[in-house]
Amino acid sequence: MNQVTAEGSRIRQADTEDLTVRNRVLIGLAIKAYNCFECLIQDAKGLRSEAFHHLKTLAEAHIYFQWVGVKSDDNRAKLLLAEECRYKIGFFDANPELDPGRKNCEILKGTLQAWTAGLEHEWKGFKNSRLRKLAEDTSADMVGWYNRVYKPACDPAHISDLSEYMPPTRGPISVIPATDLATLRALIALDYGLQIMWDLLRNLSDIYELGFDETITKLKATLDATRTLPASQ
Repeated sequence: MNQVTAEGSRIRQADTEDLTVRNRVLIGLAIKAYNCFECLIQDAKGLRSEAFHHLKTLAEAHIYFQWVGVKSDDNRAKLLLAEECRYKIGFFDANPELDPGRKNCEILKGTLQAWTAGLEHEWKGFKNSRLRKLAEDTSADMVGWYNRVYKPACDPAHISDLSEYMPPTRGPISVIPATDLATLRALIALDYGLQIMWDLLRNLSDIYELGFDETITKLKATLDATRTLPASQ
């Protein structure tokens, strides 16, 4: 990722044109994904189920990246930025004491209107869309990612893993989750996280013509070879 960033920065310094909204959003999503992946690695090293929390965020960023990236114009990027504003407005509406005089809300509302200008119809549909719908609007492959990765990764953030923390009917109580399950989740999170990062690196190299095709292909070959090894190795 450091090599990709360095090469991208070198190209940017030689380019006299401003980045488009689409490109800025794509790069922002990639950086967000990278930082999330770094946190995932730390939890996976500790064999903690919490690695799934980071996998959820990473998968979400991946789906958004692909959804924005399949279109060459700025429209989807603007809708995503408008959604960011909407979430922040909702936060301040729920916590008015943090926004005396509603100055932040007014600024955010103006920014939201600017992003959605000329896209009012698209915004009306987008703001009510779920992530699965965006996956469907991207490709069948993204729907597969949503079903295989995003949905299971949501379990620890919701109530669907409650039974894993319940004590037995008799015996001592422990705050430490079952080791086998935590290890499995950590390994799954790491596996899918690596696949997502490889995909993002490949996309970045292709979109911005960074010339890392051979290096990324070798990384993917190493990943695929590692995935076939027995767990004991």
